[in-house]
Amino acid sequence: MKQTNYRKRLKEEGGKQEYRRHSNWFRSHEETAALLGSPATAELAKDFLPSVDTLMFAGHDTTSTGSSWALWLFGCYPEIQRRVQESLRVCTIVPMIMRQLGADQELEGVTLPEGTQVIINQHEVHRDPMYWPDPEKFDPDRFLPENSAGRHPFAFIPFSAGSRNCIGQRLVL
Repeated sequence: MKQTNYRKRLKEEGGKQEYRRHSNWFRSHEETAALLGSPATAELAKDFLPSVDTLMFAGHDTTSTGSSWALWLFGCYPEIQRRVQESLRVCTIVPMIMRQLGADQELEGVTLPEGTQVIINQHEVHRDPMYWPDPEKFDPDRFLPENSAGRHPFAFIPFSAGSRNCIGQRLVL
């Protein structure tokens, strides 16, 4: 019968050294535990490492799959999108962004020279009462067309703005 599992075939045909040379990222739980030193640590690692493997591999895959389906469903239902937008406003993922000025800018009577690094506090922008009445309240209706008409385009910038904004914006909003 033809062997289809490459690592298994290497282990059987080439011996342990050949197998390890081709897959040096892989160590058994026993080998990893032994590398950690003391017998108590090795025993703890032997019990603990399978849980870490499960968390890192099974947990990651199931979480990403579940999140992908949830995002797809959010996109299918516009009434849910308002809730997503309000969630991004209230719970800003990246609270601050840094930009370098491409030209001199005047801000409240002060001239900021070209090349100055500025920090934009998205958390505060998303809570500015000038654009968001009762800013601490969770209110998805803020994003209804009639409620967002006329709002400054940079009052809601969960993915930054301009030419260097996050590429994920086109996928989410």
